[in-house]
Amino acid sequence: MRKALLRHRHVEWRSLLAVPLDLDFAIVQAHPPGTHAGIIVFRSKSQDELTLISLLKRMAPVLKRGSPEGQLWIVQPERIRYQKA
Repeated sequence: MRKALLRHRHVEWRSLLAVPLDLDFAIVQAHPPGTHAGIIVFRSKSQDELTLISLLKRMAPVLKRGSPEGQLWIVQPERIRYQKA
């Protein structure tokens, strides 16, 4: 958890959108919406190339409708969850 907080502070400092495979970023209490530039976490049982491409394709239409700025998005094979500020 400590490493995740340090990474979070780095993202906040740099004002960059984070797209980690690390599920520690999905902990809302550690990374509340509105306290960072935005986080999109890819959550699946497998992290192989085909699975990640599939998750990216699932997320692409959503990005056309809105921005993850200041939010936490958790992209799963069956759904996308949004934590807004």
